[in-house]
Amino acid sequence: MANPGASLWAQAARTEGPKGAELLAQAVTACRSALEVYSAEAFPLQHEQTEKQLKECESLLTQAKLKVNKVKQRSQ
Repeated sequence: MANPGASLWAQAARTEGPKGAELLAQAVTACRSALEVYSAEAFPLQHEQTEKQLKECESLLTQAKLKVNKVKQRSQ
């Protein structure tokens, strides 16, 4: 079973600006939803991989939001 968060993460990596941040936000949501399916007991490997991916997506989303805010501040 594929994790849609991985696809959104990959797409976000190729997309800059607000759209990239939006895709990362969607990836975070998808990872959180996947963790509801991939329980640690039933799918320990997938659960661990998805948790790692969620943390990375959250970190990248924070960075992307900071970049977008800096660009907005410069244009004002």
